Amino acid sequence: MFIPGRVVDWFESLRRSADRQADLTEQLLTQLREELAAVRAERDALRLQAERDRSNIDWFKARVNQLELEKAAAFKKAFGIDLPVPEIVRRPPIDPASLSISFEDIGDEAARALGLEAYATPSS
Repeated sequence: MFIPGRVVDWFESLRRSADRQADLTEQLLTQLREELAAVRAERDALRLQAERDRSNIDWFKARVNQLELEKAAAFKKAFGIDLPVPEIVRRPPIDPASLSISFEDIGDEAARALGLEAYATPSS
């Protein structure tokens, strides 16, 4: 069976083109894998640093609270003054999914209770 040379050449050019694209795809895949490994390493380093920072903050918080208690005890002993002792506490993280956004007016009393300004409503 005879196959014209132009058809064979066409198939060979398609094969060469597919090989070039496969090589390019392989190079891009390798590059993406390397970038992914670098990003994962950076993420892990940042997680470790965040843990260290949390630990340091907890230590500073405990130390400041201790110093505030000692200061209040010294004032009590030296001057007989009872001072309120502030305490640094860490709030639990807020889950954004649990927040509900509402644009409804909560009323003046509720706004004052939350420490917000209550604006007078214009009378008609």
